Amino acid sequence: MAKTWKVKALTATERVENGIHIYDPGKQEWLVIKEFDDFEKAENWMIGYIRKNNLYHGDFKITR
Repeated sequence: MAKTWKVKALTATERVENGIHIYDPGKQEWLVIKEFDDFEKAENWMIGYIRKNNLYHGDFKITR
């Protein structure tokens, strides 16, 4: 079994009521958004993604 590095993003549960998007902050979870065989590639992709989309780095992590 090959070990992969997973880039994860912190997401909040969302529901729509009467056309309004409502986020439940108490129901956050880490979702895998991309996998890599090499840590350096995972880190470079994640940093580029965060910079390109002007996101907060604390909402992302890399795990094995």
